[in-house]
Amino acid sequence: MNETKTFDIHSFLTLSGRELMEYAESFLATEAPAMTLPTAEALVASLPSLDEEHLVYALELVMTARPEGFTDQLLTFLTHPRAAVCCTAYRLLSRVPQNSMPADFAKKVATVPIVELFTDDLVTGEKRSVGTNAEFIRSLMSKFA
Repeated sequence: MNETKTFDIHSFLTLSGRELMEYAESFLATEAPAMTLPTAEALVASLPSLDEEHLVYALELVMTARPEGFTDQLLTFLTHPRAAVCCTAYRLLSRVPQNSMPADFAKKVATVPIVELFTDDLVTGEKRSVGTNAEFIRSLMSKFA
C-alpha cells in the first residue's frame, strides 16, 4: 500500500538531529511535494526564526513545493552568515532555469552584499570563518546576465 503523507509543519519544527533529517528527507525524496500552499506559506513566514538546521531543510522544502515567487526571498539568504544556509540558497538558485527568472534578476543579484560565512568547528564548537559569498554572487550574475 502506497500511503502519501502530508507535510506537518508542527512535526517539522519540533524535530531535530537525525529525526529532523529523516522527516525532511522523506519529503525531499518524493517527486510530488506533499505540502499545501498554506503550509508552504506558513513555513516561509517562519524562516526568520529558524535555526540553521531547520532553515536549510525549510529552504529546500519550500523551493520544492512552490519555486515560483520564492526566488527573490531565497536570494536574501545569500547573505546569511551561516555557510550551510548560504550554500543551500546558492545551490537552489543556480538550479533554476534561466528562462524562469525575471529579466532583472541579475541586477538583484548584483545588489547582494558580500559577507563573511561561518561554520562551527567540529572539534571546539567555535564559530569559524570559511570565506565569503562573493563567488556565489559572481556565478549567479554570470548565469542570469
